[in-house]
Amino acid sequence: MSWEFFVRRPIFASVLSLIIVLAGLLAFKVLPVAQYPQIAPPVATITVSYLGASAETLIKTVAAPIEEEINGTDYLLYYSSNASSTGLLTINVTFEPGADPDLCIINLTNRVKIAESRLPDDARRLGVIVKKRSNDILMALSVISRDGTRDSIYLSNYASINLVDEIKRVPGVGDAGVFGARDYSMRVWLQPDKMSRLGVTTGDVTQAIRATNNQYAAGRLGQEPTPDGQAFSIPIITAGRLSTPEEFGEIIIRSGGPAGTLRLRDVARLELGAQSYEQQATLDGKTAVGIRVFLAPGANALDVADAVKAKVALISKRFPAGVDYEIPFDTTRFVKASISEVEHTLFEAGILVVLVVFLFLGSWRATLIPMLAVPVSLIGTFAGLWLFGFGINTLTLFAMVIAIGIVVDDAIVMLENVERLMHEKGMSPFDAAIASVREVGGAIIAIVLVLVSVFLPVAFLGGIAGALYRQFAITVAVAVVISGFVALTLTPALCALILRPRDAEAPHGNRFLRWFEARFNSVAAWHGRTVRWLLGHPKAALGIFLAILAANVVLIRLIPRGFIPSEDQGYVLGVVSLPDGASVSRTRAYMAEIVPEIMATPAPKSEVFHAFAISGFDLIGGGEKTNAGTIFVPLIPWDERKHSAEELSGMLTGAVAKSSKGFCFVVNPPPIRGIGSAGGFEFYLQARDDDDPAKLGKVLDGLLAALRQNSKLTGINTFYRTTVPQYSADVDQVRAATLGQIERYQGFVAARVIGGSIPGVSSSEALRIVEEIAAENLPPGYELDWTAQALQEKRSASSAIPAFSMALLMVFLILAALYEKWSLPVGVILTVPFALLGALVAIFVRGSANDIYFQIGLVTLIGLAAKNAILIVEFAVKARDAGKSAAEAAVEAARIRFRPLVMTSMAFVLGVVPLVIAAGAGAGARRSMGTGVFGGMLFDTFVATLFIPLFFKVLTGDRKEPRA
Repeated sequence: MSWEFFVRRPIFASVLSLIIVLAGLLAFKVLPVAQYPQIAPPVATITVSYLGASAETLIKTVAAPIEEEINGTDYLLYYSSNASSTGLLTINVTFEPGADPDLCIINLTNRVKIAESRLPDDARRLGVIVKKRSNDILMALSVISRDGTRDSIYLSNYASINLVDEIKRVPGVGDAGVFGARDYSMRVWLQPDKMSRLGVTTGDVTQAIRATNNQYAAGRLGQEPTPDGQAFSIPIITAGRLSTPEEFGEIIIRSGGPAGTLRLRDVARLELGAQSYEQQATLDGKTAVGIRVFLAPGANALDVADAVKAKVALISKRFPAGVDYEIPFDTTRFVKASISEVEHTLFEAGILVVLVVFLFLGSWRATLIPMLAVPVSLIGTFAGLWLFGFGINTLTLFAMVIAIGIVVDDAIVMLENVERLMHEKGMSPFDAAIASVREVGGAIIAIVLVLVSVFLPVAFLGGIAGALYRQFAITVAVAVVISGFVALTLTPALCALILRPRDAEAPHGNRFLRWFEARFNSVAAWHGRTVRWLLGHPKAALGIFLAILAANVVLIRLIPRGFIPSEDQGYVLGVVSLPDGASVSRTRAYMAEIVPEIMATPAPKSEVFHAFAISGFDLIGGGEKTNAGTIFVPLIPWDERKHSAEELSGMLTGAVAKSSKGFCFVVNPPPIRGIGSAGGFEFYLQARDDDDPAKLGKVLDGLLAALRQNSKLTGINTFYRTTVPQYSADVDQVRAATLGQIERYQGFVAARVIGGSIPGVSSSEALRIVEEIAAENLPPGYELDWTAQALQEKRSASSAIPAFSMALLMVFLILAALYEKWSLPVGVILTVPFALLGALVAIFVRGSANDIYFQIGLVTLIGLAAKNAILIVEFAVKARDAGKSAAEAAVEAARIRFRPLVMTSMAFVLGVVPLVIAAGAGAGARRSMGTGVFGGMLFDTFVATLFIPLFFKVLTGDRKEPRA
């Protein structure tokens, strides 16, 4: 069946397009919505409690055996250990991006089980917990007592019992828990003087409590075998576990003896309190309890957030008097805002594309055809996303914005050729549609194949960069395939139905359209003259081409590299640190002092929405630390504030610097949740030859001093401590010890450092500066090892090379197969440097970095540059086959195809203008991608097309080329 069938059967063509639209709409309703796809590496946490042990003891007796076993686990990327003076060891294990998290946790658990036999008895008894850690925190809720009648212990237990379990049951919730839960616990305050007088030891008390506070199976009365005549069998129920201070006070420690029966109340004071007081949450300075909610993999973030809010609102109707809740931290605010911004961009791009088409065609009838064809391709793409298991996220929506300018190309190529045949040869719309299917059908198929061949190989790249490339590439590929099908079925059918023949001598539209037509004809005439001049001066053309190649090399070296641009996500993070050995109460007091300063910044009108503070929680190092705290600072909506999140970070850091009781610095969150704790870079300073933490501390101090002297770096900080006061009992003497916290990275004692760069300095340049300073200042035996986002950036640095190489190779192979020639594809590929130069110039002028979004745009430009070349080469080949010389064929093809080529390119260029001028949520990524493709496509359209005829002539000439 030929494509002409659809011109003769327009209803059949329309039905096929309607089926595509219907499938897309059905898929749209079930697709998950999130900021990013699942690209963060899986993370697991191993937690061991060894109460009373020092950090050094934990490292030697607990961390070392576990690390020895887990090293070499399948898909293991890196691991870090943190041992604190509170007796808590936390090992964070990070796996390769894309690894199955369930399989990873099974393998890790098996390895830890092997190591358990080598751990101290007390550590084994308290348990070794291995759990999958969700990196995708969805929101944080705060339970508060507005009238102050409920304390934090009551609020914590009420939240644990009435809210947490209900939230966990909401579909799409991966996990939920209370920050620093204060579970009810019976606190036994021993009185040493009475114990000494009565001859009671701590072991006696512990043994008595364990023996009494237990649930026993007491048996039954009348249980078989029984004597004949036993009439009843009755279970015996004991009191079981105790619950009140009075019941615990009645526990018998010793019966008999000189003092008679000795009970627990005789040697201790008992009260019902919390199991742990290490963490305390406040909301805007008022006592609160925080509940963190994590998103399950693949779940729809917006739907889950709405479901959680609805569930909590329903439960809140049963809250006791004085208890209420707030949602101070909600990541879906940014997801909604960023996706809404991209949707607006999508709409604006569509409007601009329609205006370009009307400007060139001068007819609303003709403009209506791409207006009908393009939505079919875009809506149908949602069905493709569903088939590939993707969702609606920033990358897939970016792809659809880019795809608007691509999918309209196919419709315009067909439409413009129909218009040309009607105008130049006087054909009827039906005959022109039939002829156009024959003339440009091959070019459309070639364009589709080339674009798909550019994007599909990129989908097989690994790592985080590969995951980002994959979502974008497959989305564009699906849209291109559908648009090619629509261009060969629906578009010619609509041309035959909608277009009307017009008098060639009739005025072309209104005065503005006639003016535009005259200006465009002047540009086309200049283009034709330049093409002929280049054909006549091949040496000069070669010199220009070599200069373009050289300019590309220079700009690639000049433009700094980056990974993922920093985003204004609508919140910032405050990281609190107090002097070594500071108590939790002291940390709370300092945070209570700085929260009002945060809430009042900037003056006179604050742009802070809430300050949700958690004392005792170390965001950077992880775990509980008495001298650390974290403040989540949601900001007011983007359109209501004058400052970006990055600007506010600096202002807030300055505002809280007035207090000398502690230190707080405010940072932007990482651009992708789950990759690092904060924006900027993170690394570990490792002691490779010496495991003395004190020596590491001295080396670290020297490195930090050198880093802070560099004006391009900012926010250089560490939470590594070797000076936390504690006491060490050694037989008959007591001496002060100075070892409070030890960290290890990849099995070596290490110190974690975070930092960032000033505006205008790319992340890659910051990493290079740090490496140079480390090389100059670190003594032998000490090395720097990147982690989190910095590590992913280093690993992704070379991912662009295979992506571009595969794209160029596939373009070459597909075109060689289509044209049955080896030389013609070379001419097409030689146009890519022109697009690359335009993209590089654009981001260089803007001061942007060569980051992953820009690189994704470059892959797109390879396909678009090839597409423009194909439109000319396809006609040149046909003219050559008709008997014309290579030069004549090239000139004629350039003349005939210049108008549709400029029209399609301008439709694409104006379609990405909203990306170039983006502002608000998620603007960093949109500007990075849009700027590159905007500049690249402009340069390719008006410069590369001048050289395509020359390449065609040089590579084909007037000789017979051997068949492939």
